[in-house]
Amino acid sequence: MRYIILILSLITLLQVGCKKPSRYEVSGLVTEFYGAGGVSGAEVEVAYAPIGYGSVSGGYEKVASAICDASGDYALSFNVVSTATFRIRARKDGYLLAEEIVNADTWSTKDQNLQDMVMYKSGMLEFHLINTTKPTAQLLLSFSENSVGCKGCCDYQQGRLYEGLFDTIFNCPVYGNQLIEYKLTRILPGSAIPEDHSVDVDNGTYRIEHHF
Repeated sequence: MRYIILILSLITLLQVGCKKPSRYEVSGLVTEFYGAGGVSGAEVEVAYAPIGYGSVSGGYEKVASAICDASGDYALSFNVVSTATFRIRARKDGYLLAEEIVNADTWSTKDQNLQDMVMYKSGMLEFHLINTTKPTAQLLLSFSENSVGCKGCCDYQQGRLYEGLFDTIFNCPVYGNQLIEYKLTRILPGSAIPEDHSVDVDNGTYRIEHHF
């Protein structure tokens, strides 16, 4: 039985080794989600999952990369012997990594393959909320449902509630190039005072401080 398995493995290895490389041509446009403009200078990288001994490799190997031009366009050409999937990534400082997994049969070796990518600018809100004078007060911080891309911070249906005396700082990652809207409701015995606020985020860190 082991002898048969060894023979089959050798046959598979010979088949993979003798197979001629396939040539792929891939091009596309990398854009920023909110502005929809091309992301010039973004690096686009293609990797593939090699097939050997009748199974798919557990990782990806880089096969080609290119830098987007001033309009956000890129073009790649590369040879691959055998694969089940490709991984294509776009990266640039100030942006979140964009990644897609493409089945091998999605791209054709006979045609120019079009693969557009969308990237998000990377922003960070750093909130500093302070109440050192009103121990019976509460502060409710809630984000607008239109402020998308806030990871774990923008649950507009629930918000964040602070009670008593506090001096707290927390960070909230957000998608850049948008207006982040939020509301502070100051709750005292017998009254609730809502305040609407907003911050225009591009990329980088934005420090926001509120004293109760």
